[in-house]
Order: sequence, then structure tokens, then C-alpha cells
Amino acid sequence: MKNLTKTISLLMLSIGLLKAQKDSSEIIRPFQITFITPMGTNGIQAPKITNRVSLNVLAGVSRGVLGFEAAGLANVTLKSVKGVQMAGLANIVLDSVHGAQFSSYVNYSGGNFKGVSAAGLCNVNLGTMHGAQFAAVANFNRKGITGIQVAPYANITLGNLKGTQIAVFSNVVKKNVEGTQISVFANYAKKVKGVQLGIVNIADSMDGVSIGFFNIVKKGLHQAEISADEMFYANVAYRTGSRAFYNIISAGIKPSGKDNVWQFGYGVGTSVKLKEKLYSELSLSAHHVNNGSFYFGTSELVRLYVGVEYKLAKKIALAAGPCLNLYMSDTYDSDYTKTFSKIPPYNMINETNTYGFNYKAWLGGKVALRFL
Repeated sequence: MKNLTKTISLLMLSIGLLKAQKDSSEIIRPFQITFITPMGTNGIQAPKITNRVSLNVLAGVSRGVLGFEAAGLANVTLKSVKGVQMAGLANIVLDSVHGAQFSSYVNYSGGNFKGVSAAGLCNVNLGTMHGAQFAAVANFNRKGITGIQVAPYANITLGNLKGTQIAVFSNVVKKNVEGTQISVFANYAKKVKGVQLGIVNIADSMDGVSIGFFNIVKKGLHQAEISADEMFYANVAYRTGSRAFYNIISAGIKPSGKDNVWQFGYGVGTSVKLKEKLYSELSLSAHHVNNGSFYFGTSELVRLYVGVEYKLAKKIALAAGPCLNLYMSDTYDSDYTKTFSKIPPYNMINETNTYGFNYKAWLGGKVALRFL
């Protein structure tokens, strides 16, 4: 590690000394080989020379590349690259790249990039990107991407994205997306014309769909809801996302003396505009039902709701529709006969399987008042 540090330090010192000597003239040579600049066939003139084939045992500096360049550690190009660069540590191009960069750690380009950049650590591009960035950790672009970014940790662009971002942790687009963002955890963009797929999706506005556990669209759907149904007489819920796809977080209670029946749940839904002020909607939700204190056993309610929403005013809406309910409980639980067998108001289906789980189904309905 100490030797590597010394080598990189010597390389950077050489770059500084050689950049100071470059002029506006350009020399093109078919081939060069260097141990570490200036110890090579181009010598101290390396910053003035563009090479068609360039081989650097450790690291080398050149004005440009018009073909192929490889290095044991690093390639440093003061102008542009048209061709392929391969390095054991890093490829550093201060201007544009038209072709491909491959390295075990870092690829850097200070200008526009057209082609493919693949790195074991990260790719950094300060211009516009037309093509693909693949990294084992992260990709960064400053002015915008037309193409694809793929990285386990993060993909970031400070410009627009026309294409696709795929990451395990997060995708970030400071401006607009026309395409797709896919991550296990989070996606962020200003305006999305396409799809966001992740646990958390955040956007300023949406012309498409965000699909995830929690979707936040600043200029999208934000509704607080109070409702009543045949099972829970008082419910509150929050709907967030867009009309195309939204999340529902809910809680409800049925007062019943000493031990109140109550629920908390999560669901997803979609809504379609039928005409002015009138929307159709479909949602599917899952609720854990408790009696008195929190119940740790099996007491699960799944609801399929189909209804309509009518806007009474700018920020107030009335919604109603039928619900198909499926409730599952454990007959082996000591409280089943006394409590949980009686939670559904009535049943159309009442079956118990060989494992002791009881299923009850019935048709009900919901009426809701929504705000914002």
C-alpha cells in the first residue's frame, strides 16, 4: 500500500510538471511505451503527443488517444480519447471520451462521454453522457444522461435522465426523468415521465407511475380520509402517491365496551378519472385486527374495495363503494372461540383448513370523506 501511494504521488507530480510544459501543438504517433511518465518513448514530450496505441507499465500521461491505451495502474489523458482505455487502477481523461473506459477502480471524464464506462469502484463524468455506466459501487454524472446507469449503491445525475437507472440502494436525478428508475430502496427525481420502482419513491411531479411501499409526489395525491364500514365504525387513513398508483396507511376502531376491536393496515390503489369531478378507484389492503390490547397471533383481514369518488369542493371529496372481505384467524388460539370467531359481522364463507386456520368471507361497503 505504501508503494502504491508513492507511485500515485509520483504520477500526480509528473502530471503537474508535464501539464505546465504543454503547448497548443499536437503530435500524433502510432505507438508509445512508458514505465511511468516521463520514463518512456515519448519522454518529457508526452503531454504534447496523441498516441494511436499506448502502453503504460505503471502509469502514463498523454495529450490524447486515437485507438487503444492500457496501463498497469493509470492512464491520464489531458485532452480527449477516441477509442478504448484499460487500467488496473484508474482512467483519467480531462476532456471528452468517445469509446470505452474499463478500470478496476475509477473512470473519470471531464467532458462529454459517448460509449461505455465500467469500473470496479465508480464512474465520474462531468459532461453529458450518451451510453452506459456500470460500476460496482456508484456512478456520477453532472450534465445529463441518455442511456443507462447500473450500480449496487447509487446512480446520480445532476442533469436530466433519458433512459434507465438501476441500483440496489438509490437513484437520484436532480432534474427530470424520461424513462425508468429501479432500486431496492429509494428513487428521487424532479419530474418523472415514466416509472419509478422502489420501496420509497420521491418526485416533484409525475406523468407516469411510482410503484413502491411509500410514494411521495409533491404535486400528486395527498388525501386524509375518515370513513366508516360494516366492521369498523371509525377509520382514518392517508393516501399518498399519484392517481395511477397510491399507498394507503390506515387505522380503525369499533367501540365495544371493555375490549374495543381495532385495526391498522396498509394498502395500494389506483384511480381513473371518469369525468369532471368523478373518479373510479380500486384498492387492495391488508389489516391486522386486534381485540383490546395488541394481538400477536393470526388475525388478518384482506379487503378488495371498488368504488367511486366525487369532488364536493376543491379539497373535499366523497367516496363510497362495496368491499370484498377475507378474514383469517387461528382456531387453535385460546381466544378464538370467545373473541376472534365473532369479529366478522357475518359470513358468506366459513371454512377451517387442516392446519387450524379459519377463513371467513363476506361482502361489505365503505363510505368516506376525503380532504386535500
